[in-house]
Amino acid sequence: MGPDIPYTWGIDDTGTNVSAFPTATNMQTHYLYHEDDGTSLMFQFDNPYYVAPDEPVVEPVARIVPTGGSFFNTYDQFYFETTSEGRFLYGMVEKGPTDRYKGRTRYDVEYEPSDGKFYDAGSAKPSKWSVDDIGTNISAFPTATNMPIQYWYDGSDILMFQFDNPYYVAPDEPGYRYLAFYGTTGSANGWFYELELTTSPGVIDNSNPIPVDKITVVAPIHANSTEPGVYNNPSAIFDGCYEQSPADTLIFASNNTGILFYMDGTTSNEVLSGTYYTNASSSGRITTGKMYGTNTDPTTFVATDEANWNYVCDLTMATEAPPEPAPKYLAIIGSSDDNAVGIQELKLCYDGGSIEYGSLEYITSEIVLVQPLREGATSIELAFDGVTSYTGDSEFTGVGGSVDRVLFYFQVSSSTPTITTGDYWDFINTGFQWTTVHVITADYLPDDVTSVSQWTSASTQPIISLNANHEG
Repeated sequence: MGPDIPYTWGIDDTGTNVSAFPTATNMQTHYLYHEDDGTSLMFQFDNPYYVAPDEPVVEPVARIVPTGGSFFNTYDQFYFETTSEGRFLYGMVEKGPTDRYKGRTRYDVEYEPSDGKFYDAGSAKPSKWSVDDIGTNISAFPTATNMPIQYWYDGSDILMFQFDNPYYVAPDEPGYRYLAFYGTTGSANGWFYELELTTSPGVIDNSNPIPVDKITVVAPIHANSTEPGVYNNPSAIFDGCYEQSPADTLIFASNNTGILFYMDGTTSNEVLSGTYYTNASSSGRITTGKMYGTNTDPTTFVATDEANWNYVCDLTMATEAPPEPAPKYLAIIGSSDDNAVGIQELKLCYDGGSIEYGSLEYITSEIVLVQPLREGATSIELAFDGVTSYTGDSEFTGVGGSVDRVLFYFQVSSSTPTITTGDYWDFINTGFQWTTVHVITADYLPDDVTSVSQWTSASTQPIISLNANHEG
């Protein structure tokens, strides 16, 4: 509170995260600094007011009521006392009363809070337990640890007491809220281009990034005498670029091993594997990439030390951009009894959107005709011009005979969603209509683009029949 020293505080004696007062709450050790550069530690002490977190206390549940078995709606288990060993003692009572059934202790059971198991404390039933109500793996007591539902049986393997375990503790969500990248920088520096992680629910990458304001760089940054800090660019971690100019890259100082940066995912993320992209030069490369995690706020410990984190997995190092994913191809297949039929307009729908006039971003090539247009027709591109009324400008010829023919196809990006339905428009007059129109999504371009069977073989998705619309 005074005008003189100390001016700042940190979370360790190396000057990590030096900040202005006040300090963090309930720190076990305080580190007070003269200035904010993290080099002038003046006062370190064990906090006499530190309060260690309490261990959770398990309280006995007064009455356990069955939800199934022969005792359902007849008998309950009632808490009587905590034994000298710390177990909760239960006895069988009739539904409603609190006295032991006929004063007998032969039906007693005990719950042990330290291991989450139930023990047989009497001489009669229950005498066995199982993992379900059909007696799978039926066994003698004690039960397994922390079972969400208990199934107790008598000596004849008859289910007598099934109940929802009031002491069940749901496991923590798998994974960690805070994720840290560990690595070793090269003899000159360490370039970090991109990070791609596979998690149990999905991915963390450029398509689903951790925001840059949730990323904290903790390792030293490569020095630049003319522009200090120019290489401190955590935004590069998830920007989708696999090689960048120095000014746009996150570049760490040389010969450094440890946690380089960490991220706050705000919720738990179970990382299964991942790839990081770095410089091809051995002197500027980051090696031994690994992921670490914790659910403890890293500002409360030395974040650069991997010993304060939990190991998650090794990462794959890459020094080249991944190959571009192969495009897909959409083919329009039609059959008709009539010789000359047009497709005036086309709409291909997927979950959440459609490929149609005004929404053609997935199409990455021109439309390629396979069947010829009639003389005087202008362009099949007009199938996506937003005009459903008949003009004849996109009318095919020689398509009669009720034979499926590939009419045209076009290339789409690899990220194109699965087509689930769609519509086409032809002429209102009979004699100028399609019998069927389908769309096929192919993983590659067939050798013979006129062959319906080759398009079918190239596809791993269902062939979709389109809905007919007839307009004049």
